[in-house]
Amino acid sequence: MIAGARAKLTDDPRFAFPARVITRPRDGSVEQHIPISAAEFDVAESTGSFALSWRSHGHAYGIPIGALDGLARDQIVVLNISRTMIVRAEALASRVAVLNVTASPDVLAMRLSARGRETRDDVRRRLERDVPIATLNAPVFSISNDGAPAAGIEHLKSVLLGLAENHSAETGQ
Repeated sequence: MIAGARAKLTDDPRFAFPARVITRPRDGSVEQHIPISAAEFDVAESTGSFALSWRSHGHAYGIPIGALDGLARDQIVVLNISRTMIVRAEALASRVAVLNVTASPDVLAMRLSARGRETRDDVRRRLERDVPIATLNAPVFSISNDGAPAAGIEHLKSVLLGLAENHSAETGQ
């Protein structure tokens, strides 16, 4: 969904969609992450190259420090992060909104299986995993991704545009 929203908002200077670093090769999926080895990730993490980093689903994920440069330009920086990182993200920016993308277990199982990255047991564990959303102050917007991808992308785009309009109204820009 993020790739779809990025494509629709690519000419809108109010938004930045930085890539995250992941310890897995590119696999043809729509996310154009920056692939890195586990050893390279550990070095980057230990030298402070990431604003946020976490491990999940057998991989390490990082948001490069430079990904936050858009904040200084007053852009809305759209990041794909773990729910466990939300409070830490709130410490990095004065304004954070959580866009909680959801899908029913059946739809999620089908999509995870179709990706072909996880085993059947991996998919089962992901479906059983329950990580609640915890925030300090960030509003949470829920976006259903049960239907056609285009509908979810439009909903995400609509929420992002609403956030941009609210930000512009509050800052007088």
